[in-house]
Amino acid sequence: MNISAIITYYNEEKKILNTLEFIKQQLEILSEVIFINSSSTDNTRNIIAMFIVENELQKKFKNISFNTEFPSDSSNLGIELSNCEYIFFLDCGLEFDKDFLNNQINNIKKKNIDAVFATTIMTGFSSLDVANISQSYGFGKENVILPGSLIKKDVFSKIGKFYKSRSFYDVLWKKRVFSEIKYSINKEDKLVYKKPVYGVNLFDVFYKNYKYSEGPINILKNKTSLIYILLFILFLFSI
Repeated sequence: MNISAIITYYNEEKKILNTLEFIKQQLEILSEVIFINSSSTDNTRNIIAMFIVENELQKKFKNISFNTEFPSDSSNLGIELSNCEYIFFLDCGLEFDKDFLNNQINNIKKKNIDAVFATTIMTGFSSLDVANISQSYGFGKENVILPGSLIKKDVFSKIGKFYKSRSFYDVLWKKRVFSEIKYSINKEDKLVYKKPVYGVNLFDVFYKNYKYSEGPINILKNKTSLIYILLFILFLFSI
C-alpha cells in the first residue's frame, strides 16, 4: 500500500515538531510526505525545511508554499500533487500514537473499504476554548474528523475535492462522501488536540471567528457563518 501524507499548515511553529516526530516514526510506511504552507508568517516553513535536510529526506518530502488563506485550497493542492493510491491527512495540532497509522491501514485492508475516518473528543483549556468548542465541535462530544483519516485517492475523483471555504469544508465534504462510498470510523484510537487555543484574548478569538466566516459580507449572506459568530458570543457569556 503506497500512502501520501498531506499536512497543511499556517503558523504552526509551536506544534510542528510533534508532527515531524510522528512522521519520522512512519517513514517506512509513508511513500511521500507533502507539506502545504498556507501563507504562514512565522518560522514553520524553515523548521520543516531544516528537518528535511538534516534527515536527508529531499526525495520523499515536499514543502510547498501556496499563497492562500483557505485550508481547503491547500488540501486540494496536496491531493493533486499526491502520487499515491492512498492519502493520509494530518493536522499539526493533533497528538498521534505511533501505531495509529498502522491501525488505520489494518482497518482498510480487513474491511475492504474506501476510507477509514478518525475521531476526536474536544475539550477546552480555557473559557475561550470552551466557548468555541461548545458552539462548533461540541464540548466533550465525539467527532468524526478529516485529520487522521486514510482515504483512497480515487474517492476524490469520484466525489470531487473540498469546497473553497475557510471553515466547515471537510464537514460538507464528508456529508457528501458518506452516502456514496464504503467507509469505516475508527472510534477506538481517538485523537487528542494538543491544548487547543483559539486565542489568548477576546480580540484574538473574535478575529479568528471573523476570518473563519470570511468577512462581514459573507456573515450576513451565510446563515451558518452568522450562527457560528452568535453562538460563540452566547456560550462565552454563559460560562
